[in-house]
Amino acid sequence: MSAQSVVTGFVRNLKQRKWRYDRIVDRVVQPISTPFKPEPFDIVGADWDSLIVLDACRADLFESVAPIDEFAEYRRVNSPATSTQEWSRRVWKEDQLNTVYTTATPAVPNEPIGIFRSFENLWITSWDDESDTMLPGPVADRAREVVKQYPSMRHVVHFLQPHYPFVFADSDLLEGHEPSHEGLGWTIWDSLREGRISHEDCWRAYQQNLEGVLEVAMDLATDLPGRTVITSDHGNAMGEKPWWSPVELYNHPHDVWHPVLYEVPWAVIDGTNTSEGGDESDSVQDRLAALGYAD
Repeated sequence: MSAQSVVTGFVRNLKQRKWRYDRIVDRVVQPISTPFKPEPFDIVGADWDSLIVLDACRADLFESVAPIDEFAEYRRVNSPATSTQEWSRRVWKEDQLNTVYTTATPAVPNEPIGIFRSFENLWITSWDDESDTMLPGPVADRAREVVKQYPSMRHVVHFLQPHYPFVFADSDLLEGHEPSHEGLGWTIWDSLREGRISHEDCWRAYQQNLEGVLEVAMDLATDLPGRTVITSDHGNAMGEKPWWSPVELYNHPHDVWHPVLYEVPWAVIDGTNTSEGGDESDSVQDRLAALGYAD
């Protein structure tokens, strides 16, 4: 690549507001936020038989939708990461030979994580091309089958909602958001930052996406033996501006430490404890891009 082409590409990108914003977050905000990194919760060492992970579900969103009083226990915990990639590497860094992982997201198997008893990549066979995401129904169906196949194992079931795209949201809430017009990687959070969608409508759409997956997840939880926990890998920012940041925060940038990004729900559905504590690369990139993970 010639020096001229590098300069030309830089100048072209500099004119794009999204590119400029992303660079500020990566190069400025992320390092500034490092001193505010909290002590992470020990997920692997916690008491659970089945762990249901709702992707990108901030704690206050969960509390606004879920029947909190119906859980055996509920609290907020600190995630070790603010994106799925880092969460996967940090939580599952050691081998988990007593655990079966069923995942809807292509962001998990793309990471260098430990070895599981079994790993189910559902997005490979059950991705919904029309909605450009992995819907929760097939995830729950396969999870039930896997639990029967491995009854003595711990189980992790990783849904993709309420992460964008908001497939369960009323269409009128998303008016003004046209990702296809902006190119690869444009998400609802970019439209919110640009003022194309209101904060109120975006929040309600986010809630509806959680409502859609939570109904499926709660139904699954009643079918799982033992102690089940519903949690999330990370949260999502919607324009919060901490005093130390030069810009408002949107989406879930890597390793940016703000409570809306790292505080996640820990909702316990109690039962009898039965477990011990304690290369489709092109397809992966396409589906990660649909979720807003484009470079």
